[in-house]
Amino acid sequence: MNPNKAPVMHAFFAHSKAMPLAQVETLAAQLQTVATEKLKALHEGVVVHTGRDIYDRHQKRLGGWQSWARWVGQGGDHFQRFHMIVVPEMVVGRITVDIIAATLQRNGQVFYWTPEDGFHIVTRVEATGDASWQSRGRLVLLPHQRVR
Repeated sequence: MNPNKAPVMHAFFAHSKAMPLAQVETLAAQLQTVATEKLKALHEGVVVHTGRDIYDRHQKRLGGWQSWARWVGQGGDHFQRFHMIVVPEMVVGRITVDIIAATLQRNGQVFYWTPEDGFHIVTRVEATGDASWQSRGRLVLLPHQRVR
């Protein structure tokens, strides 16, 4: 381990539940490659955890969607569970809204990212007014800010 670098960074990939598994896996692999390259001067590496995998591993003991979303976004008493939340869609569902809100409340880092658009800082989520659980919020990005 390089003493000048922080240990591995853990990123939570907040994809929609409806995203096909093959697409989740492809995007997560691309995200890991891009994030590792961008952060190589600061971190030993980046590990991407998909929402689907983390939900499958932890939801039963946490008691459902809402408690799971808080667990992801808030972290523990003295630590953050994930160093950053990465969202690949501008319109997000109810649970992703909850994860983003909990993360931003603790001053955590949330990014919008696609391979085509790169990384953008998320400042908040606006309600869409849609009653569907799949499209409750729209990401609000920091104006004119693209993380290169």
